[in-house]
Amino acid sequence: MDINMKYREVQGWLDQLFAGSRVPEYEHNEQTIDILYQLMQRNRACDRDTQLLIQDLQQKAKEYASEGHRLAAVLRRLNLKPASLSQSGIMSLRTLANLAYLLRVRDASDSSFLLALQTLKDEIDRTQEAVIKEKQLLDQLTLKSKMHMLSALHSKNMALYLLRIPMLEQQSVEEKSQMEKRTKAASFLQTKAHEYGTHIAKLKENLKKVEADSSIFHENLVKKAQDLQKLQEQLKPMKQKLQNYHDLPPDISQAKVKVAELRQRVRELEAEMARRIDLMRL
Repeated sequence: MDINMKYREVQGWLDQLFAGSRVPEYEHNEQTIDILYQLMQRNRACDRDTQLLIQDLQQKAKEYASEGHRLAAVLRRLNLKPASLSQSGIMSLRTLANLAYLLRVRDASDSSFLLALQTLKDEIDRTQEAVIKEKQLLDQLTLKSKMHMLSALHSKNMALYLLRIPMLEQQSVEEKSQMEKRTKAASFLQTKAHEYGTHIAKLKENLKKVEADSSIFHENLVKKAQDLQKLQEQLKPMKQKLQNYHDLPPDISQAKVKVAELRQRVRELEAEMARRIDLMRL
């Protein structure tokens, strides 16, 4: 790309950046245009990354809302309401919900929480490594900036460096502020991960102490719901077959015997379904 095309792109970017305000004067030479062009590309790349992050968060919000509606529908079908839980159960449920929200897990299984905690720890390690690298890079940039400024004092491009000084200072302040935020966030996340790990261990100990009935756990409730659905599916063809026998002439003895057998089978299945429903409500 030649210098004229770069200049047009840089000038358009500066006009957009200063939003109608007067753009500071700078020398229109090849070195200045190249530096500003690199700054423009870096700025646009940051804007694209930010937009992708926003879109990703919006998509996750939709997925979480959809999952919440699905789980609420499952609870309504199973006739499980918050009012039916004890105070301890409500507190435990609220704690798990808050923990799942902070860790961004899709379900409340042990494996999901453990994986989320491990991911959180890996992210903390990566953040700490990034902070160290950024500190090193900042020190290098500061040293290079000082060397460039010293050399610029004895060159004819002093105006260019005078233009770059505020930009470098602003960039240094922004990077330092961002680095401090990441350090605080890493410390906060590490503390929270330790607290949640301890809390999960205590909750598991409490469940063992009170000898909680495993039949009320999520996977067992799901299995019972599936068994109930299978029973209901088995009843459908039998009821249809029973209806067909109702249409037979009443004086056929074999038809009466068959109908009596089917009725007895239907009563047995209904009794079994009622028994399983009662077990699910305990």
